[in-house]
Amino acid sequence: MLTGRGSSAAGVTSHPVSVTYTIANPSGPSAATDTVLHLTAPPDLLNPATVGCAEDPAGFPDCTVGEVPVGGTAEVVLVGQVGANAPSPVVTTGEVGASTFDPDTTNNGATAELRVAWNVPALGPLGLLLLIGLIALAGVRFLLGP
Repeated sequence: MLTGRGSSAAGVTSHPVSVTYTIANPSGPSAATDTVLHLTAPPDLLNPATVGCAEDPAGFPDCTVGEVPVGGTAEVVLVGQVGANAPSPVVTTGEVGASTFDPDTTNNGATAELRVAWNVPALGPLGLLLLIGLIALAGVRFLLGP
């Protein structure tokens, strides 16, 4: 069984974000051996890296988890940065497989979403003064007419 969740805080462009995938083997019938998690992410997730894989930090896109015992879980965290032009949400997917028999393959995939908050440029003191001046000029022009 695979579940995924995005980081609790909204991703701000160029700031680190994370997605956690949890691989569970709740009822067996045996340990899941040679477990591999295949991850996909759009190009808007920059510098993807993993935590929880044999290949760390290079477990993207294929992450070797190894054995997950009956009743056990394993977590894999995909970290990266959201690109400046990323849509919201940024959607990642995971698909898990193992070399042992899985009686229910319908729950081996999951998606996780990262909500993106864009950086809003701010005006400095000089920019604010110029903006105030332009608004004042526009107001005078409006009052005087064409």
